[in-house]
Amino acid sequence: MYEKHGLTELFLTSDNMAGQSRDVFYQHALPTANFKDYYKEGTVLFDQIRKWSPNFPIMVTEFWTGWFDHWLFPHSGLDVEEYARYLREILKSGASLNFYMFHGGTNFGFMNGANKDSFYSPDVTSYDYDALLTEKGDITPKYLKTRELLLEYVYKPAGQTLPEIPGNQDQAAYGNASVSGYIRLDDYLTSVTPVSLASPMPMEMLNISGRGHGQSYGYVLYRANIPRGASQIAFANIPTDRAQIFLNDQEVATMDWNTKSLLVSLPRRPTDDGKNTARLDILVENHGRVNYGTRESGVLNNERKGIRGEVTVDGRLLKNLTAYPLEFKTTWSSWSRTDWNAGDNGTGPGIFNGSVTVSGQPKDTFLFMKDWGKGIVFINDFNLGRYWSVGPQQTLYVPAAILREGDNQIVWFEHEKKGTEPIFTDRPILNVIDQSKINLQDLA
Repeated sequence: MYEKHGLTELFLTSDNMAGQSRDVFYQHALPTANFKDYYKEGTVLFDQIRKWSPNFPIMVTEFWTGWFDHWLFPHSGLDVEEYARYLREILKSGASLNFYMFHGGTNFGFMNGANKDSFYSPDVTSYDYDALLTEKGDITPKYLKTRELLLEYVYKPAGQTLPEIPGNQDQAAYGNASVSGYIRLDDYLTSVTPVSLASPMPMEMLNISGRGHGQSYGYVLYRANIPRGASQIAFANIPTDRAQIFLNDQEVATMDWNTKSLLVSLPRRPTDDGKNTARLDILVENHGRVNYGTRESGVLNNERKGIRGEVTVDGRLLKNLTAYPLEFKTTWSSWSRTDWNAGDNGTGPGIFNGSVTVSGQPKDTFLFMKDWGKGIVFINDFNLGRYWSVGPQQTLYVPAAILREGDNQIVWFEHEKKGTEPIFTDRPILNVIDQSKINLQDLA
């Protein structure tokens, strides 16, 4: 297609071991390599490129300096000395290279993404990646080692040097945030335009008024009345990606990408209140869209979030539902104090309001949602991303640029359990699965 439409730039491919075995493009484009381990992967890829043509320059388009993290799994990365061994061999080989990543980053909002090989694996909010520069841009031992090797193999042989390293930006611990208000999810739903459904459908298929398209990110709440005393719900497919199921506001089950059974048993309820129905709520979270896959897998075009397929209650199809698209594009700063209930006496999923005071020029900081379960956080209307007590990420990076001197509004949607006061600390916690093992004295 590029050639057909007259493009005359240098074409290249950028493949790892799985992709480089294909020789479809090398007649038309320069093949380049992606890898972490020079010995196991790099040498094989280099040899393959040389086999195709001894005149091809060798380029590592992605030298993996670390790796990203998935929820529920230990922190990833690459040991500094192991990394240095690989980098030294690349430089000695005379290859050109690009660092992926050179600078860690952040998947703010709902932009974390996911992988899906044999199973779905959502990425955490942080993309620190164990890169040469941290998520907030700080120098690391890996950066210093890289500088040392570049001087040895590249700059000094050419009679050149490198400029002095600039200092790291300051960070601050602003302490505990206040918790001043609460909105029950039911009350928040009054600000959301519902969609009537004859039967369940994914969020992408919702006919959201005036949009011409469905929902891309966030959550969707499906609500329906079912016979009181119903005993079982059966799903055609596991809701994607994580579903909390409530009966009359009481959570009865959670389903996610690790769930095997499509059946949910419902507890028996007393029938002496005169009602013949019970309210069923299914809150489904889009935990991140798959961002990598082959054409053959079809995952990038076929992924759907929410309830996919039929749902039955005691063998009867679930019909006549109401869907509430929870995209959380709300401008929280426009809500008045009277919109929030004082204290936090609500039960079930809800939205909390608080503040933190910044004295002087704002600095970078990190938010630790101590004892809170799972949700998303906004500061001054900016969506920081997801938190989840299961780790490995326990803090959210808060750039100074979204803070202001004085009071800063914090809003978070919590849908698992309530905690105490969120803590603003001056250091990240990216490698803890068990939150109880965090020493609060270290966060002072």
